[in-house]
Amino acid sequence: MSAQIIRYSEASIEGRARLRLGLERIFFLSSPTKIFHDEAQRTLHYDRWLGRYLRSFPGDCFVSVDGAGDALAYLAGCPDSAAARSLFGDIDYYPRFWPQYADYPAHFHVNTAPEQRGQGHGARLVEAYAAHCRSASISGMHVVTAAASPAVVFFNKCGLRRLTSTEWQRRQLELLGRKL
Repeated sequence: MSAQIIRYSEASIEGRARLRLGLERIFFLSSPTKIFHDEAQRTLHYDRWLGRYLRSFPGDCFVSVDGAGDALAYLAGCPDSAAARSLFGDIDYYPRFWPQYADYPAHFHVNTAPEQRGQGHGARLVEAYAAHCRSASISGMHVVTAAASPAVVFFNKCGLRRLTSTEWQRRQLELLGRKL
């Protein structure tokens, strides 16, 4: 089956419910955090890195789906990081990158189901989001990832380059950006 990219906001209510199950599966399979003290902590983790994007920016969330409509990968975006500062106040590294948000306002998270990695879903989602941002006259986009993460190589292949870094929780985080 060939994959297609859909915008989360354009799915029907029933479609969104089905997509959310697939997105949650991909999210937890992709998350480096695997152990939670309780269900409340697990829910908070999901909400911090995906749930709030689906609620607050559904038009900036894209999903790669197979012919049956099952999620293979997703990109959850925010079009204006500075304007959304109150929404992300619980992420303490967020303000460390304020100077770069003017030139690279949009940010995103992208994850692919483990069995689908290496098939181009993530790169196609990044390109779909870049086109979406350009059509909205957004000047650039960025991601934050651990400097030692293999994701740095993926993001470089997608045209994002290191802008700056900061130490956070005893690890080096990098802000990677791409002008649009």
